[in-house]
Amino acid sequence: MLVFNTQIHASEEAPFSLEEELSDEKFEALGLRKLSVNELSELSKWIENYKTSQHSDGNTSDSEDDYFLVSEIDGIFEGWSGSTIFRLKNGQIWQQRLSGKWKYYKQSPSVKIKKNFFGYFVMRVDNQKSIGVKRIK
Repeated sequence: MLVFNTQIHASEEAPFSLEEELSDEKFEALGLRKLSVNELSELSKWIENYKTSQHSDGNTSDSEDDYFLVSEIDGIFEGWSGSTIFRLKNGQIWQQRLSGKWKYYKQSPSVKIKKNFFGYFVMRVDNQKSIGVKRIK
């Protein structure tokens, strides 16, 4: 079993990672556990390069048009810890779908939610860190 350190500093941009983008079930169903750490890293790099090459003008910056939803957390946000529920100011409720922990304390941080390469939703908080989510309301 592979173990990865999910702690990063707020100023660092986390590289694309299949482990973070896919649920455990999907990761297993795709047979990715058979790959070595190096093979997973290379596949993640290839997917990231493929995603960024899809911009016809070569611009890979974050654009509001790339997002399915832009809102804010309703109230105090303290990060996520496994199956965290996220209540947004627009009334929607989302739940963490991937394992992981992240501590980040802020009143009503901004969130951007979009579908990733595989069709799963990913929520980015204050342009700091992302987590896989699913809508529950």
